Amino acid sequence: MLQNHLLQLLCLVALEPPHTLTPRDLRDRKVDVLRAVRA
Repeated sequence: MLQNHLLQLLCLVALEPPHTLTPRDLRDRKVDVLRAVRA
């Protein structure tokens, strides 16, 4: 559970501002952040 919370926090801190605040737009921005993180 801690890993999930840390990833959510990372996404919220590092995401680019979405064009709208729809759930789909927020999810897409979070996915962009996770794809940019090096494994």
